[in-house]
Amino acid sequence: MAWVLFIVGPTASGKSAWALDLAVRWNGTIVNADSRQFYQDACIGTACPPVEWFQRVPHRLYAFLPPDRWLSAGTYAGMAWGAIQECWRLGRLPIVVGGSGLYYRAVRYGLHPPVGADPAVRRRLEERCRQEGLAALYAELQAVDPTTARRIHPNDARRVLRALEIYYQTGEPPSRWRPGWRHPALPSVALGLLPPLDRLQAQIMRRNRDFWSMGWLDEVVRLIEQGVSLDAPVFESIGYRRIAEWWQAGRPIPEADLLAQVDREVWDLARRQIKWFRREPDVLWWTEPPPLPVVERFLRPKLRWHSGLGLGHPS
Repeated sequence: MAWVLFIVGPTASGKSAWALDLAVRWNGTIVNADSRQFYQDACIGTACPPVEWFQRVPHRLYAFLPPDRWLSAGTYAGMAWGAIQECWRLGRLPIVVGGSGLYYRAVRYGLHPPVGADPAVRRRLEERCRQEGLAALYAELQAVDPTTARRIHPNDARRVLRALEIYYQTGEPPSRWRPGWRHPALPSVALGLLPPLDRLQAQIMRRNRDFWSMGWLDEVVRLIEQGVSLDAPVFESIGYRRIAEWWQAGRPIPEADLLAQVDREVWDLARRQIKWFRREPDVLWWTEPPPLPVVERFLRPKLRWHSGLGLGHPS
């Protein structure tokens, strides 16, 4: 029986390394569900798995997207399902890994009903944004749909324009058209990794300093030198815009102070992810990766039987 394994949790919790161990054990392919790890030329600060991991097991949907492109949850879900179906054709276990809750939901449950993009409407809104300013368009969104406006930061141009685009296409408030969720079409299991919070915070700080020594600043500078705007989606990745602005301003504060600011940004992200995933049903939570026999014992009654994993028939 074809099925999918999901591994979720906050950033720096150790999901990717755990997924690698399971993929090696179970003939798996790892499918990315972290929206920041989609981007080319931004692998260090987004914690993209190292090249040697790619050589051990197949990885899909990593570092493929240009830095100035944005990928919607619906488009991503279609790509992820394509990768999952490829796994099944090859007799491999798809292991979907990431901390982006919306993208996880889009794959596991499916989005419906989407409102497609309208290039003509979008061009008119972009022109209005240039002429009138983003604040005017945000005020308009507050007037037509205060529910949606409360979910969007006033400076988030992409989401403000998208919400108004939906409004002008449908004639209805965007909140009415917000996608719902379907039930999983095929068997799936979600494992969650959530270390104790003090340990997670320490892991975040240690990892940020590892990234810095690996050349995170050089990676940010290369993006700028390539002409990538600070408004591009890649700079929405935690730490990237702050590091870019620090470098462009001539490094006005010590590196240690900059990294402390980045630590707080990443910790805030981790807390948002924890809050999101704690609301998700049917996730088996662990504070650290358990021994493989323990995982298999938990999965056996969930998965019924899968000869490829050596789980055996259910008792």
